Amino acid sequence: LYPGQKDFQHVYRNFVFALGNERASEAFVKEPAAYVQSAPALPPPRIMVTGPVGSGVSRQCEMLGEVYRIPVLKLEEVWRSKVEKRLLKVKEARRAAQKKEALEQSMLEDDKPLFPEGWMPPEEVPEDAEDPADQAPPEPEEDGLDDEQREELFVMAMKDSLGPHCGACILDGTWFGDLKDEEMPDEMKT
Repeated sequence: LYPGQKDFQHVYRNFVFALGNERASEAFVKEPAAYVQSAPALPPPRIMVTGPVGSGVSRQCEMLGEVYRIPVLKLEEVWRSKVEKRLLKVKEARRAAQKKEALEQSMLEDDKPLFPEGWMPPEEVPEDAEDPADQAPPEPEEDGLDDEQREELFVMAMKDSLGPHCGACILDGTWFGDLKDEEMPDEMKT
């Protein structure tokens, strides 16, 4: 690559091309299309197949994927896994904040010990204490999100689901088959 010179500048399709020498300039003038991309690159196709339950949407997606050698993305499965990962992070952050608050609160109160409630040094744990594995499973944990925050989490999970698939893909939209047009968000209709 050589820097272009003002003496060898040409305009083609509203772009200015500055060439490095007279020989390159003459070659460009003879056939400029050979040096310029003729058509803009189109994004890879993304095909969404939807339909009511039992209409063969999954089978159609599989057949299209086989014929065109394009991966099939089962949107609902990917989206649900992304939602679960995001909710897990929210719950972990909430748990950490609660632990920190409880520890700080116990340190601030004069009549309580400096350790969190229920904590005992390892040598003082009674031998007849219940094994945590024998206890009943805990109640489902609240995520602490209001409706607006939960909706934002769902939207971000959908963006996460589609983001890594920048190439061509077929979306199995069986999940949307039961939605009426007025229930479907405007972003999904286009």
